[in-house]
Amino acid sequence: MEWVKKNLFFVIPLAIAVILLGFAVYKYFGLRSEDNDITMLLEERAVRLREMYEKPIFPSAENLRAIENDQQRLLNFINQCKKHFQPVPELNVPNVQALKTELDKSIYKFNESARKAGVTIPTNNFAYSFDELVRRIDFSPFSIKPIAIQLSEIDKILEILFNAKINTLEFIQRARVCPEDRAATASAGFYIADGPITNSLGIIYPYRITFRCFSSELAEVINGFAHSPYGFVIKAIDVDPGSAAPGQYAPGTMPPGMMPQPGFPPADLSTPSFPGQPPARPVFPGTVPGRRFPGTGRQPGGGTVPRRFSPNQPPSFAAPPPTAITDARTNRTRVVTLFNERPFRVTMLVHSVRLM
Repeated sequence: MEWVKKNLFFVIPLAIAVILLGFAVYKYFGLRSEDNDITMLLEERAVRLREMYEKPIFPSAENLRAIENDQQRLLNFINQCKKHFQPVPELNVPNVQALKTELDKSIYKFNESARKAGVTIPTNNFAYSFDELVRRIDFSPFSIKPIAIQLSEIDKILEILFNAKINTLEFIQRARVCPEDRAATASAGFYIADGPITNSLGIIYPYRITFRCFSSELAEVINGFAHSPYGFVIKAIDVDPGSAAPGQYAPGTMPPGMMPQPGFPPADLSTPSFPGQPPARPVFPGTVPGRRFPGTGRQPGGGTVPRRFSPNQPPSFAAPPPTAITDARTNRTRVVTLFNERPFRVTMLVHSVRLM
């Protein structure tokens, strides 16, 4: 202690030097750890740069400009597509009371349009899947916008169907969009299991339509959706031709009266039989109708024809007796229907795309 007091002038600088040395050692190891981290990051970047150099397409200035041009072309294409996916203008419904009024007016308009177009609907008060809403007099405020959208979209869909002059409109199903659609009293048959589809681009409202028409009307329906300015997309079509009508037979088959009997070969149908002509005879394989086997006197199907045999006489061929066909073709008893088109049942899934 005496020595410290006597040499205080040297002890104080020495203590300061020791403290600074310890701080320097601490900073050294801390910065060394940070340096190791930076070195590892630099090595990773060097590996990535080496991989980029080894790729067939190098990110040069020319390639980067090409990427920017492609991005601009893609944006232009998206803007052009948006012209074909215009949203259907929704009805102006300011409040709940106006929603009930617009709902009744729209359903009446749909039924009147069907009557004027000559389209058969299931009932006179067909509600077009809004059966649960028609019975209500009060709605949730959250139901105004989605119901107004669906009313306007169904209006445009029905316009396409009625302009195509379909025969019968059987059913329409839509997605559940409001609390009233999810009520316990709402029938599940009026709705599609999948609700509206939402993503970063927009909202998709699905509709399933069932109707009956001929092939020409179906073509008009598809053409109507294709040329519509609104965002309608046909996702699926199911055509059910139904059972054959009476008097019609499947392709490749014969009426029951013309089917060959067991034990007999099929009849020769190459020459039809008309009234006043003999019926067609059975034809055996390897034979010609009305022709005898040469030199034997046998006929097709068995039996012999007695004739004199002369060794110097060549084999003779007996010709069938001539048959008059004067006006047999004009004596038909009924009209033969060659083609009879029947309306078939079509189930179509249509998506209405509303871009953001």
